[in-house]
Amino acid sequence: MKVETIFPSWILDVQKSNRGKLAPQSQEFFRKSLECYPCFYEAFLNCPRTTEIGVLNNHNPLDLEKKYETSTLFHFIIANLSETFHFVFVYQTRELGLAMHDALERGAFYTAVILNRSIFEVVCTSYFTFRRIEDKFKQSQCLLRAAVKTRSKEEQRKNFLKYNQILYEIYSLLFRANTSTSLNWEEHFNKLGYAIKLPESSKRLHIHDVLEDIEKVSKLPLMKVYDLMSEFVHPNFGSKTMVINTKRPHMQYMDIVVLGDNSGNAEAALYYIDQLSESLYCTLTLACSLHERSGKFLDAIFKFIPSPDNRNLQ
Repeated sequence: MKVETIFPSWILDVQKSNRGKLAPQSQEFFRKSLECYPCFYEAFLNCPRTTEIGVLNNHNPLDLEKKYETSTLFHFIIANLSETFHFVFVYQTRELGLAMHDALERGAFYTAVILNRSIFEVVCTSYFTFRRIEDKFKQSQCLLRAAVKTRSKEEQRKNFLKYNQILYEIYSLLFRANTSTSLNWEEHFNKLGYAIKLPESSKRLHIHDVLEDIEKVSKLPLMKVYDLMSEFVHPNFGSKTMVINTKRPHMQYMDIVVLGDNSGNAEAALYYIDQLSESLYCTLTLACSLHERSGKFLDAIFKFIPSPDNRNLQ
């Protein structure tokens, strides 16, 4: 599929006709963004509108072993949580991505920046957790191979013990990722008239901690682009410039500034590319990378399960 059939064509036409008006760095990041966009489009915007997944409402092995195959039960729980983690990330990104695409089509650049920043936060917080899951899974596979190869019963016992400990750590990471919150939901529901008792929730990650962590391994200037996007999202000077249509001289000490609709406005499109193409590129490349790696992890963990739902049919 060609990029021109995916990214809003009118912005592409503006960029092609006005390359000399763009900073070289902005042009390069916009080019990289266009290279990433087909992957982003297919992985998120063009995925099925809905997907059904089974979600366990009980993770107690003593209860689950009555219904499911016991030999792979813990892998099944991890796979179930991993599937939830993956598809929630996908559909959060899909909803925000479709809205961002529509905003770009309409020239609603202020809206597009807000949505880009939201996608960036979803992707980065998911990546923070996934990196740790992926690393621990690799450790577990090394231990499993070592346990199979060794002839020492004691060494085998130690390897399997450590292997099971790491599986539990993966479970904990996934559970926290799927349930972390900054809201007291029990109190919130009680205010709405629902008398419920909930387990203590995991605390959310702070976005700056997330960005510092991913920046080290990705070598992308994530803190810089996040701060820039925040300037254009918060009610600061940057965000106010996003609703300017054009400006022209009027009289001494006074200009005419046109505010509002930027549909088809080349001047506004060039300003967006110049200011925010690097932010767009970072969002798209991280989203595509996480989608690919998370999918591979799902394939790997599901190989431990004998049947799709792991039911013990006996």
